[in-house]
Amino acid sequence: MIYGLCSFCLSLINVLLFGVQGGMRPLMGLYMGAEDKQGLKELMRQGLINVLFYSGVTTLLVLLIPKFFYYLHGVKTIPDGGILSAQLFSLAFIFRGFDYVLRLYLSTKKDVRFATVLTVLGNATLPLFAVMIARTNAPNAYIFLSYLFTELLIFVLSAVRYNQLRSTDGAEKDGSTVLYLTIDRDQAIDASRYIRDFAAKHDIDPRVSYRVALCMEEMVGYIKDANKSSLIPLDKISADIIIRFVNPHKAFFITLDNGAFIALDKDDEKQNLITDNYSLIKKVAKDVEYQYILNMNYTKITIE
Repeated sequence: MIYGLCSFCLSLINVLLFGVQGGMRPLMGLYMGAEDKQGLKELMRQGLINVLFYSGVTTLLVLLIPKFFYYLHGVKTIPDGGILSAQLFSLAFIFRGFDYVLRLYLSTKKDVRFATVLTVLGNATLPLFAVMIARTNAPNAYIFLSYLFTELLIFVLSAVRYNQLRSTDGAEKDGSTVLYLTIDRDQAIDASRYIRDFAAKHDIDPRVSYRVALCMEEMVGYIKDANKSSLIPLDKISADIIIRFVNPHKAFFITLDNGAFIALDKDDEKQNLITDNYSLIKKVAKDVEYQYILNMNYTKITIE
């Protein structure tokens, strides 16, 4: 009965935490792809504040009115130790919320191996902590502190890994040069010349800058074909582009649009691009990543 109540409380807090995690996921992918360190930092800060609020309020409610949660769960007669057990179990909620945010960062960063290790470690240490507490001859309710110790351990390891990856991101961006452009479909040639001149002034490898310019020309030039049936006049459509020259020999070309010049095949479960020049761009670039998030087309092209 006590474990049933704890599972009930856990399901309530998980609903709130999944909501925060789901709201952060597309934005985190966007900021990481755009190499927006400041935006990612602010997103993490807001995410941690939200989970702290939700998990903190839930923990406080369980601590103050545990009988109410038993009532919601349909329990009329609370067993011995039931109140203390629920209160001790709720102490793990705050660290669980932090873990949700940090694990989202790790999974988006594609650090799957470390995230898997955390899951295995959590499943392995929970019973170990429970046995250690039981051997102290403490009241049975104190066994529920094992959840707190497990979540705390995972939080510490996740925080350490997060700081490692964040410091690596910062080191990678040192000395990078960013160019933001909004280009109309009739300005592709002028924009191409501007990109090459800009790169030359910043000592960028011409091989990289010319490939960036070619990708821009091809993608902006596709605006017309992608919008034959669009209700938006072609002269009102523009492309928002971010070009980040990480170093003289590497660049990220990033676009975000609402379907203006990247057509999405919505009947394809993989949501592939259906632009006629996509094959050319893939040959010019080292890597092409595409996502459809927040009803927007997000494309990241890596050029070296």
